[in-house]
Amino acid sequence: MAPEEFRALWTYTVQYLRETRGLRNLLFCYEVTENRGERLQGLVPEMTDILGIQCGRQPFTKTLELYEEYLPFGKPILMPQFLPMGKESEPYDNLAFVEAMKERHPLAVGFSPWFSNGKRHAIVSNPNAAALMHHPWIATLEDTGLANPTPPEELPVPRSLSAGTEKAAAGQFVWNFDGSDASAWSKGESIVAMAQSDGRLNVFYHGERPSILSPPNLGLDAGAFSLLRVRMRNHSTSTRAEIRWISADASTWNDGGMAEFAIRKNSLDYAEYTIDLSTNKNWRGAVGQIALSPAADSVTGSGEIDYFAVHPAP
Repeated sequence: MAPEEFRALWTYTVQYLRETRGLRNLLFCYEVTENRGERLQGLVPEMTDILGIQCGRQPFTKTLELYEEYLPFGKPILMPQFLPMGKESEPYDNLAFVEAMKERHPLAVGFSPWFSNGKRHAIVSNPNAAALMHHPWIATLEDTGLANPTPPEELPVPRSLSAGTEKAAAGQFVWNFDGSDASAWSKGESIVAMAQSDGRLNVFYHGERPSILSPPNLGLDAGAFSLLRVRMRNHSTSTRAEIRWISADASTWNDGGMAEFAIRKNSLDYAEYTIDLSTNKNWRGAVGQIALSPAADSVTGSGEIDYFAVHPAP
């Protein structure tokens, strides 16, 4: 996967779980192998809570380069995978490890060693295990007071449950994305992925003018149908969206028309946008296909479309 595709996937995943699903108790850790080249290309700092180092050697003699590269971001630094790559019978000293972390990696907030799968990775498989657990720099679960957490009496209802509850009235050119019409639309430019769930169409994108495409050969009479409504949510910095269309006999999208409209950026709630195309000089004749750019700027982000409808002229 190319770095830009990974960043787009990461951004969509964080936004979908936190904003769409309402899971605000999640922390996202960007972890990379310590000896990997070009290791920060997939990082989205504003969407990352913890920076992780997968270390395959004992960090005793010098400060890890990746640790120093992480410092300018001002994020907690964790070693989620610590697996000394010594010989099967070669131990490492737990106290030497924790002292090296304390002296050379003082901003690291934690580590997690592997189990002993044929090699001596685990804490208990190496000298000074008890001394490590009682070291003043080490906090155990009991020390945090979280060993027996009290569950909340009532969990908040995720905002995403509001999606799909306000549907457009059924009609010839109405897509509510909750039944057989869910797969009718397809990916256009700059769309990394697209999927239907819970009565909405989820899209995430990276690049210029991302767009999704209606079914072809619509046979829509522009004179009779000119009021467009779309209800959607925008998880990007873009402040404008775009509608494009082509006639049934057009060879390229350059032969069609376009209308732009303002949208809310980084929105937590759905909004309905109404576009009157009756005054657009290019909205005429038989419309063969429509393209919706939910974020018309060149961005990385995601969005959900609750419905898309073209109604008869008022």
